[in-house]
This record gives sequence, C-alpha cells and structure tokens, in this order.
Amino acid sequence: MPPAPPSPLVLRTRRLALTALDLALPPRRIGCGERVDRTGLACAACWSKLTFIAPPLCDCCGAPFDFAVEGVRRCAACYAAPPAFDRARAAVIYDEGSRGLILCFKHGDRLHGAPAFGAWTAPAGRNCWPMPI
Repeated sequence: MPPAPPSPLVLRTRRLALTALDLALPPRRIGCGERVDRTGLACAACWSKLTFIAPPLCDCCGAPFDFAVEGVRRCAACYAAPPAFDRARAAVIYDEGSRGLILCFKHGDRLHGAPAFGAWTAPAGRNCWPMPI
C-alpha cells in the first residue's frame, strides 16, 4: 500500500520552511554564484562553457569519440590499461568550462548545484547498471 499523501498542514509548513531558507540562504547560480529565484540554474555564459558528453563514446570509460565506431567501442586508453571498473559515465567534459563548477561542488561547499548535477548525470549513467524489473 503506498504511503498517504502529506496533509495540507505539512505541505504549508514545508513551503514556509523553504521560503524561510531561501530568505536566509538565497538560491545562487551554480556557475557564477549570482542570486536567482530557484536553485540549480546556470546563466547563459556558464552554460555555454559546458561541453556535454553524447554518443558515440567508449563503452568502458565513457570518453567521447570524434566519430561513430562499429561493434564494441573502447578507447585506446581502456585497451592499453583496462580500468578496474566495468563502466563509468560523466555528464560533461572536465575542462575549463566545468572545472570550476565541479571543484566548488566537491571542495567548496557549493552544494546548491547538486540538483542540476543529478539531472545532468542521470541520463549519462542510465545504461551503466541493469535496470530493476
């Protein structure tokens, strides 16, 4: 049996708590830190610097290829020194455009980017593990 939906009082209390939190710690853009009306947003300048990874890519490490490859697709690095994992994926290329976002998230307590990073990473990692039945 699914859980009961929250009561109207719980919903109003949650909304009030989130509003108070936004007043105390306003949402910020994930790249430049400017204030925004909701969390997980990036400005056009920061967004344009990101390079999202899309197929074709290495079946093992997820590194993008410059052109389509037939059959089993592994990059030269994975053939030369097979990694200790079966598959890995990333949402964006780690370069000048993404480095600041990632380092601030990992080491700078700028966790307001977590919802956006999760949304970006979910499609990238969708085929990395068997889906539940």
